[in-house]
Amino acid sequence: MFASIEWYVPCPKKNFLHGHFYKVFDLYLWILLFAVFIISTILSIIIQKLDLDEANHSISISYGFYCIWAVIVSVSAPEMPTSIIPRILFLMWLSYSLAISTVFQVFFTSFLIEPGVDKQISSIAEIINSSLSFVGKSELLISVDIELNESNIEMPHYLSKAADDGVEYFFEANDYALIANNLDMRVKFERYFQRGLKPCSFTYFRMSMNMLYFAFNSPYYEPYGYRLMQYYESGLIAKLINDYAASNFVSLNRFKHFQEKVKYRKYITEDYFIFKLKHLRIPFLMYICLNAISFIVLLVEILVFKTRFNI
Repeated sequence: MFASIEWYVPCPKKNFLHGHFYKVFDLYLWILLFAVFIISTILSIIIQKLDLDEANHSISISYGFYCIWAVIVSVSAPEMPTSIIPRILFLMWLSYSLAISTVFQVFFTSFLIEPGVDKQISSIAEIINSSLSFVGKSELLISVDIELNESNIEMPHYLSKAADDGVEYFFEANDYALIANNLDMRVKFERYFQRGLKPCSFTYFRMSMNMLYFAFNSPYYEPYGYRLMQYYESGLIAKLINDYAASNFVSLNRFKHFQEKVKYRKYITEDYFIFKLKHLRIPFLMYICLNAISFIVLLVEILVFKTRFNI
């Protein structure tokens, strides 16, 4: 009888790399961000209220702060205050807004595109690296051991557990990788679905054969082989498989429906990728350097202005 041998492994667990958005920064940093915003607002109001010969520039200050939203969306402010104190305050506020908006945009983007689940196990090497134990019938585990030896992959023997029916181990312990015949497992898995226990799988052998070995010169070899060939050529074996599938029609259909859902979810998950922030280090350093240069230019401007005014 031909069937597919598959590895059944635990499905990917939810794993949000960043967690909740409010956990991106520590509490004291959130407080500092809001404190800077409040203090900047208060200072701008005080500068406009006090009589510091700023009456001519108060409109420019208000208009400039209205353009903060334009700065947050990476648009330059169209007008800047001309007097020294508001200009220093405004440039500091621009630098602060630009840095904070960059950080927020990075984290918002990473929240939108992160997969939110672990990577699906899809090879024996990944099973070994995940420290899952092997469970299955002894003959299947022997074939796995032979294949690993041919591939120069050493499997620790304590990871292997021979069992005629490893389904209970697979679902109860949740730290096993089960190798089994897919036709048999479709029926056995159905009763676990009602308990909310669901497996994920990948194919090990596309086609396998259940074989019966006889001793050398056994008198049963030729008559058994002759009868088996007759059953196969007459279609009796195919009929037995169809009868087996028909008697478990509900179980097989439920498994097929679940398998389609798992594959659909897997394809969606593969559309995502893990977004890392390392490549943003250079542009962020560029922002800091440019803001530092702009502040130095402002200081030079002040010195030149004072020198000319004194002269």
